[in-house]
Amino acid sequence: STEVVVQEGRTKQRPYRRKKAAFLENGGSSNNNGLIGTDMDNNLVPVAISSVKNIVHPASKDRENAVHMAVGRFLFGIGADFDAVNSANLQPMIDAIASGGYGVSAPTHGDLRGWILKSCVEETTREVEECKAMWKRTGCSVLVEELSSDHNGLKVLNFLVYCPEKTVFLKSVDASEILSCPDKLFERLREVVEEVGSTHVVQVITKSEDHYAAAGKKLMVEYGSLYWVPCAAHCLDNMLEEFGKLGWISETIERARAITRFIYNR
Repeated sequence: STEVVVQEGRTKQRPYRRKKAAFLENGGSSNNNGLIGTDMDNNLVPVAISSVKNIVHPASKDRENAVHMAVGRFLFGIGADFDAVNSANLQPMIDAIASGGYGVSAPTHGDLRGWILKSCVEETTREVEECKAMWKRTGCSVLVEELSSDHNGLKVLNFLVYCPEKTVFLKSVDASEILSCPDKLFERLREVVEEVGSTHVVQVITKSEDHYAAAGKKLMVEYGSLYWVPCAAHCLDNMLEEFGKLGWISETIERARAITRFIYNR
């Protein structure tokens, strides 16, 4: 391996070839004995930088731990879910804070509801417009997600548009009175297709239930250029539910549930 020198978070290498070339230029022979000896540690064949990238100066590790503790205290204090650390915006936030230097102030309540919110809306609008341009070039898929409330029986349909660039949330509608009527569901799907652009939509993906199938088939008759496709994940869920109704599988599942209840209730 190469001698690795860590200075202020930067990794430097002293490659073998450079030392050998300098030795030969100074009149050395092809014998490399002059390269080996008291300075042997500096003359080893270099390794890829990626293999030493995890070497962190102890002081840097302490600073990183302090940052992680501060993030943890903040998330615990507001009762945030642990999945918050998986947000794509977390690391950019930390980088922005670090670039601001020591003493950078946090945004105020007025900042968040004022210029920051406005700027984020403008930023998101620009991203959506960029995606709409992509819809024209590559085509897109309309995804229909159904959500239900256990408290008041409210049903909501979320419409998303997928393209190779990214998935965009389009809108959400109250579907409590729509799902019971395939014709009303068809009209709602048709409105979304027109909003996205009928020439841009390649497929509309929904659940596989009968009212979705009826609306989807009418949609294919209305627009010959698109397809209605049942959601593969929903189809697999239905298949697994049917498997669960078999006697021996149902008994096994119930035994597993009993074991789970016993473990968590101890």
